[in-house]
Amino acid sequence: MNKNLRFSHKILLAASLIVIAAFSLFTVYNDYLQRNAISNNLNSYLQEMGSVTANNIQTWLGGRTLLVENLAE
Repeated sequence: MNKNLRFSHKILLAASLIVIAAFSLFTVYNDYLQRNAISNNLNSYLQEMGSVTANNIQTWLGGRTLLVENLAE
């Protein structure tokens, strides 16, 4: 099949394959970066929400402790 192609067609085919390969590599690299960014953001968000929730529970329990101490007096 390659023997039937003209030289200009061979160059066009090679250039097309190079462009397709470049776009494929760019897509894979961009996907890798995006997955890492999403993972980091999710971990940060979950860490922050855990901290806020723990603080809210601590505040709630502290209030209940004060109520019980006041009732005991």
